[in-house]
Amino acid sequence: MEYDKTLTEVLKETILSKYQNVKKFSDASNIPYMTISNVLKRGVENSSLETVSKICDALEIPLYSLYLQRAASALAKKLIERKDTYTDSEFFDDLKANGFIRNFPKEDFFKNEDKAKNILNLYKESFLFPDQFEEYFSLLKQARKENLEHRTKS
Repeated sequence: MEYDKTLTEVLKETILSKYQNVKKFSDASNIPYMTISNVLKRGVENSSLETVSKICDALEIPLYSLYLQRAASALAKKLIERKDTYTDSEFFDDLKANGFIRNFPKEDFFKNEDKAKNILNLYKESFLFPDQFEEYFSLLKQARKENLEHRTKS
């Protein structure tokens, strides 16, 4: 498994996993083959936001999921490389820096150690086993909802 992927690699993998090849995706989405091919050749970062957004809409994935998948890939690499030395505190800081955990003070997060461990393990598993990324997104939505409820009670 390859970690630390570019946005373009994430996009291409998503297209291939859902449509087997770019031509089938082009036919199904009514996006010209050359447009998709150019995005994959030049890179997502060098393509217009409008074009990349249309591709994501056709794939039925939110645009931000490309960024989350890339960040997850980089964190998975770090988890593997620093398996024995990567602390939960450091992992939390990296999750927060990459937008996975927002508006949740570290000290509050670690107040309930069991819940914190469960949440961190969920992230680790979803990053290390990206085929479960869809499940991760539904659990992430649930966690964000709980976080909102927690903040409104405070």
